[in-house]
Amino acid sequence: MRGEVAALPPDKRRAYAAHQNAYENFPFFAASVIIAITMGVPVATVNWLAAAYVVVRIAHGLLYVADAATARSLMFLAGLLLNIAILVQPALR
Repeated sequence: MRGEVAALPPDKRRAYAAHQNAYENFPFFAASVIIAITMGVPVATVNWLAAAYVVVRIAHGLLYVADAATARSLMFLAGLLLNIAILVQPALR
């Protein structure tokens, strides 16, 4: 598989890397949402934070493909902070 990816044009390699990065970040997001919901955080709060996370991750993928490293890193940080915000919601109740 690495050989196939290495043979792709640069923008397609970045798209593949963005796709892999999304897979790597999904378990933390899913766990955060499940924990928040099962611990009684209002669904509207979780929905808002989760929707914001999805928008940020879409922007991250687009910036990854566009090779905008600084903006991409800021979107990654925003996604991480949103995940943490979801995760700590039960403690803030």
